[in-house]
Amino acid sequence: MGSSRRKAENLFLAPIIFLIFFTTVLPFQYISCYHRFMNELERISQLEDELRSAEMELTRSVSSQASANAKVDEWNSEVGSLKKLIEVRKNRINPQMMEVGAVTTKTPVPLPEFDDGDADLSRVAWIENVVGESGSHGLKPPEILKLAAEAHVRMHENYPYTALAGLVRKGRVLKRGRRYFKNRQ
Repeated sequence: MGSSRRKAENLFLAPIIFLIFFTTVLPFQYISCYHRFMNELERISQLEDELRSAEMELTRSVSSQASANAKVDEWNSEVGSLKKLIEVRKNRINPQMMEVGAVTTKTPVPLPEFDDGDADLSRVAWIENVVGESGSHGLKPPEILKLAAEAHVRMHENYPYTALAGLVRKGRVLKRGRRYFKNRQ
């Protein structure tokens, strides 16, 4: 009889337990899901705020980088200009005078004879001979033009530049700065 009494109590308590479960425990599960959902929404909102902040920092960094790149370009230009100025000033000095204690005097260069009808001695060969006879002093194209005028060698004012470029390419003349020297090799 004890077991049937327990069964009756269980049958009596079952609806009560069922009601208690649906009125107390089940809503807590829904509330727990609701809280998890709300927590996720809040985390997403925080992440969106962090994203906006990161995007603003990125925009600031990009603008800072652009101004830094402008400064780098500005300083590169300044360095390039100063290097060019130093090179120009160094080229004004005779290359051998840059060595300590070296003193050279400019000696007049004897001009080779030139005859327009002479097929053996072309203008390029004449320029090469003049450069070779200049010795360690070397010559600039304007100086070659002046010497050509003195020797009555007719040529266009750009011709020495063109001829010297060809001689440099062939390795017969060396260029140091703005001066040209005979290649002694």
